[in-house]
Amino acid sequence: YPFLMRLSDNGRQMAVCCMKVENGTFGAQLQLYDLTKEEQDSRISVELTDCVPLQMSYTSSGTLVVVCDSFTALYNTSTGEQTARYDYGDNQLLTAAIYNSNVLLVFGNPNSTAAGSCVLLGRDLQPAASVSTDFDVRDAALGKSGFYLIGKQIAVGYNLSGEEIIRQSLDARHKDDKKFVYTVD
Repeated sequence: YPFLMRLSDNGRQMAVCCMKVENGTFGAQLQLYDLTKEEQDSRISVELTDCVPLQMSYTSSGTLVVVCDSFTALYNTSTGEQTARYDYGDNQLLTAAIYNSNVLLVFGNPNSTAAGSCVLLGRDLQPAASVSTDFDVRDAALGKSGFYLIGKQIAVGYNLSGEEIIRQSLDARHKDDKKFVYTVD
């Protein structure tokens, strides 16, 4: 059952994550396609055990980053070999963002108002920065020169070294029964 798909920037490769059921057990499979090859030679299958893939993206170097609920891994798209891995341990992943070969992981408890923490992974999934927050992180964004953590009433920007560069309060005003509008002070 395919549920997640990404196409490389050059359009020559495609990755598809599939959920599968085998002998009453759920699992996931990563299927890597080389769209320049004949059909019988175009697919490599990689079993992803004990995890749920959540996001994936091709890097500029041609590897594939896969963010799962319990780890993040890099895969060689020609062989399917896992070339790097970052395990979360006891941390619970709340959200993640990918920009080229950087991955921002935000950890915390979605059922509490406890502060979150995050780690920025660089090349080969090595930790490049770590940030502990003083607010409940709801979402994150990652770009070329920095990342942003967004809480219920605040947005905080950091450079790629994890140093805070901007902090803005968000004023939430009720617009109707379904939506909130945020304005920056």
